[in-house]
Amino acid sequence: MAEVEELPCADAATSGSEAHGSGHEGNPASATESGDVDAEASTRSKPPGRKRLFITFSVVFFFLLGVPFWWKSTEVYRAPLPFSAIEEHAAVVASSSLALALPCHLHIIFTSAAPHRNEGLMSVASLEKVAESFRQHAQGYDFGIRVTWDADDSCVSVGSDVEWTWPCGLANSDLLNVDLRNDDYVDEFLWSFAKDKSSSAGGRYTLVVVERKPGEDAKERTVVGKHRHAWMTGADLSVPDFEDGIASRIAEVAVIYFRNGGRVSKAGRAEDDQVPSMPLSADGEAILSFTLLNANPEDWIYDWDIEEVEERYLQPLIDVMEPVARFSVESQVLYYTPKAVSSHWNEALKAHLVPFKQLPFFVNSNEWHLDTSSAATGRSKILHFAIYVPAANECPLHMQLSSGRISLTNGFTSPGWGGVTVYNPPGCGNLVSNNSGSYKLSSKDLEPVVGVIVAQIRALFGLPSMFVKNAKTSTYGVPAAVTGIADWEVDVLLRRRTAMDIQASASTLLSLSRLVSSLPNMVIKDEIGEHVSSFERLFIFGGQMCF
Repeated sequence: MAEVEELPCADAATSGSEAHGSGHEGNPASATESGDVDAEASTRSKPPGRKRLFITFSVVFFFLLGVPFWWKSTEVYRAPLPFSAIEEHAAVVASSSLALALPCHLHIIFTSAAPHRNEGLMSVASLEKVAESFRQHAQGYDFGIRVTWDADDSCVSVGSDVEWTWPCGLANSDLLNVDLRNDDYVDEFLWSFAKDKSSSAGGRYTLVVVERKPGEDAKERTVVGKHRHAWMTGADLSVPDFEDGIASRIAEVAVIYFRNGGRVSKAGRAEDDQVPSMPLSADGEAILSFTLLNANPEDWIYDWDIEEVEERYLQPLIDVMEPVARFSVESQVLYYTPKAVSSHWNEALKAHLVPFKQLPFFVNSNEWHLDTSSAATGRSKILHFAIYVPAANECPLHMQLSSGRISLTNGFTSPGWGGVTVYNPPGCGNLVSNNSGSYKLSSKDLEPVVGVIVAQIRALFGLPSMFVKNAKTSTYGVPAAVTGIADWEVDVLLRRRTAMDIQASASTLLSLSRLVSSLPNMVIKDEIGEHVSSFERLFIFGGQMCF
């Protein structure tokens, strides 16, 4: 067996040390690199030169210089909008429409054939008391008031100093010598007396109070004319403290009629001006579509001269309503158009009756093709007026009211849609069925029907279907027989239309303001900002408008 010889530990350590030393000595490059590193470290500890600092600061400077250009080129352009003003105006419009719908001026004229005296109404203090009492009774509506005493030998005025008021001289005119119960004559007389027609422009109203003649026992009576004036007769101005009573009655006429269009609540006060939207398109246009319906042409066939009807009856209405709406007229004649409900025979009335509960279903939408202007559907508002000629087996045909009585107009109105009127041919109850004949209705034949249609148009626009007549308060009106709508009623509609437009605009701007606020990256062009600013100026002007 071979023997293994163990080396001493010291010799092994020495050998390792020698091996390591001889390896180090054999790599001179390592020693050189170590020396370069030490030299470079020693060099970097010194401050950098000017050239290096200049390059560094140049890079930083040009970077900072480019930040504004980068910011400007990447920003979202937003024209400034008056957000707070929009919120404020929308709140004002939503809280109250009172400031948007007021007649601006009222001229009260007291006249008498008696000579001027220094006591009673003839004093300036008494006139001022009438004006102050009127403001207290005007239900919060701020009228511009001017009160005048027009006697045969003098003329005294207090209140608003405006140029549009009527001239003095009523006491010396023929007004006090005519029959004051002839309303049509008095109305035209007062209209001609206002020589400057601008004194009766929109928003400028006049009320004449005629003092009761000595010894006259006439009841006090108030009449509202078809222009922009009213008059009161039979007033007793000799009683003590008459100013408050007469001012109360004048305020009633001014607020209920001139301001509010004659709509009165059950309590006898003027209703709020919150009325349903007018049946107009956004641009204020509407098409009046007239349709003559022959239920059974085998019995009779009716045609009409609609051009003459439009020229004679409708055109005056269209002209007077031009400040409020633009109307166009279309017409057609349809055949085989039965109604959608059945009627029953009433032996006592010798007529066929349609119950009140069936009237909402009277229109036969399957057979009545009433769209005379299909191209305008969706763009213009169409108001339908259907004239229904019943068949021989249900003629005469009448409609019942909710009270059970027969409708005097023989028609009904559907809000926002239009109206229906039944035309019973003369003597139709004695005609025999299957005795076909052709007839053409003249404008004279259709005059009663057109009167009903005018009343329906008034109702669709929020006016009373009948003209002023209140026997309880002895207040009456002169019907606008030619135009169908009085001048002061046009003012009421114009104020309502303006208030509606302002409310719609305020609501739209409020929605736009909230949308823009919720989308900070939304672009707002200058054109939008200009429109918003112009509306703000229009709103301020609209709150002070007078028409």
